[in-house]
Amino acid sequence: LTDTTPDAVFIHKISGEIIDVNQTTLKMYGYKREEIYNMNIGEISGENYTHAKAKVYLNQALNWHNPEFEWVAKRKNGEEFPVMIRLRKMHFEDADYILAMVTDISQSKRTKIQIKQLESYLENIIESMPSSLIGLDASGNITQWNKAAEHFFNLLHKNVIGIKLTTVLP
Repeated sequence: LTDTTPDAVFIHKISGEIIDVNQTTLKMYGYKREEIYNMNIGEISGENYTHAKAKVYLNQALNWHNPEFEWVAKRKNGEEFPVMIRLRKMHFEDADYILAMVTDISQSKRTKIQIKQLESYLENIIESMPSSLIGLDASGNITQWNKAAEHFFNLLHKNVIGIKLTTVLP
């Protein structure tokens, strides 16, 4: 069942040692199954992400708090990559374990950076235009008011955004 999920799945002892993983984990991290067993979280984490830091989250999971957090993981080849981790406590055969579901968020991080760069680029174009540019949403509320509009109408951007155009310019 876990081998069909796109997430890496780890089962940890409460001490943090890895005792089982799914096939996705092996592909994502670059280890063979026998290599990853009995490693601890610090050994597969980025430089600033230690086993001691991970224990804080493991303890939360042991107390049924189900933490979800961003982390930096490390592949066998040393490459670090951002992940989202979700921890859950499991009780099996009279022992407690931690189930960790790990999602590689590298692509979504890159996409967010690209979107921010594009937004900044477009904002620079809009602000450098010599003519007034006023953007409206479907309800007629002002969503964009560039510097030229500020100068022409003598109204600051911060004072008109979200207000109906007909209220600002009757």
